[in-house]
Amino acid sequence: MKKLSKLIAISLCILMMTVLFTGCSKKEQEQINFFNYGENIDDETIKEFEKTYNIKVNMETFDDMEAMYQKINSGAGKYDVVLVSDALMPRMIEKGLVQKLNKDNIPNISQMDKQYLDLDIDPGNQYSVPYMFGTVGLIYNKDVVKEKVDSWDILWDEKYKDQIFMFDTYRDTIGVALKKLGFETIIVNCNPETVSTDYDTSDKLYFEPLTLEDVLSIHEKEKPLGVIAQFGGQTPLNLASQLKENGVNILGTTPETIDMAEDRDLFNEMMEKLEIPMPESGMAVTIDDALEIAQRIGYPLMVRPSYVLGGRGMEVVYDDDSLKQYMAAAVGVTPDRPILIDRFLNDAMECEADAISDGENVFVPAVMEHIELAGIHSGDSACILPSKHIPVRHVQTIKEYTKKIAREMNVRGLMNMQYAIADDKVYVLEANPRASRTVPLVSKVCNINMVKLATDIVTRELTGRPSPVKDLKDRKIPHIGVKQAVFPFNMFPEVDPILGPEMRSTGEVLGLANSYGAAIFKAEEATQTKLPTSGRVLISVSDRDKKDVVALARKYYDAGFEIVATGKTFELINSNNIPAIKIKKIKEGRPNIADALTNGELDMVINTPHGKESAHDDSYIRKTAIKMKIPYMTNIAAANAAVEGILEAEIHGTHEVKSLQEYHKAIKD
Repeated sequence: MKKLSKLIAISLCILMMTVLFTGCSKKEQEQINFFNYGENIDDETIKEFEKTYNIKVNMETFDDMEAMYQKINSGAGKYDVVLVSDALMPRMIEKGLVQKLNKDNIPNISQMDKQYLDLDIDPGNQYSVPYMFGTVGLIYNKDVVKEKVDSWDILWDEKYKDQIFMFDTYRDTIGVALKKLGFETIIVNCNPETVSTDYDTSDKLYFEPLTLEDVLSIHEKEKPLGVIAQFGGQTPLNLASQLKENGVNILGTTPETIDMAEDRDLFNEMMEKLEIPMPESGMAVTIDDALEIAQRIGYPLMVRPSYVLGGRGMEVVYDDDSLKQYMAAAVGVTPDRPILIDRFLNDAMECEADAISDGENVFVPAVMEHIELAGIHSGDSACILPSKHIPVRHVQTIKEYTKKIAREMNVRGLMNMQYAIADDKVYVLEANPRASRTVPLVSKVCNINMVKLATDIVTRELTGRPSPVKDLKDRKIPHIGVKQAVFPFNMFPEVDPILGPEMRSTGEVLGLANSYGAAIFKAEEATQTKLPTSGRVLISVSDRDKKDVVALARKYYDAGFEIVATGKTFELINSNNIPAIKIKKIKEGRPNIADALTNGELDMVINTPHGKESAHDDSYIRKTAIKMKIPYMTNIAAANAAVEGILEAEIHGTHEVKSLQEYHKAIKD
């Protein structure tokens, strides 16, 4: 594996030289401008290249492939080498944005696997060579592993228990788990940004749209024993019923169960039967239906389409006019796919639980607590695992509710449950009978391979193996994991980075530590938003948040920060004997907040939405903070969490580093 990696690195270096010497003048040969996507090129490779050839590499890295293409196509950036995806390569060639290679300068192209050359994206490899393609292997320490490694089976050798670091995604893990069970695996993936590892752990990969027609066509060709839909998010779940109607064997949780979770009437009936409370709700197809429900339940309301991915189209509405506008703009609403309307629980604490179920036995490794209060999509909310602030009785209630629901629905595999705690009462928000984005996080924090276990359950009808769930037991987890979302707002400077019920994040990170504060600090740092430990913090909050702002300001003042505040926020903080500096809003003249941000006078921004009257000012503050790379918080809960991380870093430092295996060894039965 090490040798192969080196070969790849050398190939890339030679490619860079080729493009440089064919595209630049002699005077410019001392530098190479390299457009890179993601973190695909190791810094050490670049340093080695620069040292060997005495040529400086100017690397510009993009988080989004399309954004890189737009810059190239517009002529705004100068480049000698560009790393692109398979999907983008034909466009680059058609637009004349790349030059033909001189293969005499790439001698080790002869060592590349022939099946990865001469592809349809670039026939004859006239313009490109693969930098990496389907690298398959196990990386291990020869001082520890003495025997020959020639099979995936070594991953299940008991003597290496708790010493193996597994893949990050459940698609990869299910691929390995199915290999262990003796199955050939076929993955259907429609996302060009996520197929890279599918080559490694599946036997076949179909890069096709997830539509009924395409999946049935693949099913007809391959004739598999069954199809697993619960590891791919909402889209495969939406297809499950139609696939079953066409004779496809859906393994694990049945399509009927999936539909039960989405059908609000059926789900409500089940909750009533189980005596589990839910926020009052209803389903509407017309505006009159919606208004009738609103009159019965009362505002505010959470409204959303059924069968959606990522909270798309989800909003909180506060009056009849807003509800009418939402219903009028809604598309694809039918009696089979109505608008779901729920009473919105103000100031509620949200939490969730991932479970493994075989239909009878159910195991919940831990309960995950959202840092942000209700109203922020679960994918965007920072989370604590195991929960820190939820009372033990509520944690036990959540686990018990989850087990009851999983048994009643006959869930076989994975399930994610969403809850809210309001007025000292636990409410069920929704059930998702599938793998959630939190499964890899729960697996890492709790040292439990949830996907492997679920795969064993899902394939029981084919293997006849016993269920592994009844042997699982609760364990004491001494460390804390904090999940923080990663947002693409730096790529979209005109978008207001305010969070709400519609998901906006594009990734997530995990901070692990022995304390809550340290885990928060690590998670924020991993998102490339390092929290300051001193300086000036701007506080400007809405009237709704005024009740909490004094306590918040005191925390930051006690942590050693200078407080800068606007208008009424300043008056409130100052009147409570907390020293503060008043600053003008943008509309109040100069110098103002915009000047302070631009001049680097602020080290952190806490700005919660004020409503329509101050929408422009608020939006500008948040956008400018992103542009200037200043940490910003848009809700009180996140600001409170941040100061805990800051205090931990200030008192104890930020450099406690432990391996995942060390954390796992500390877990007790």
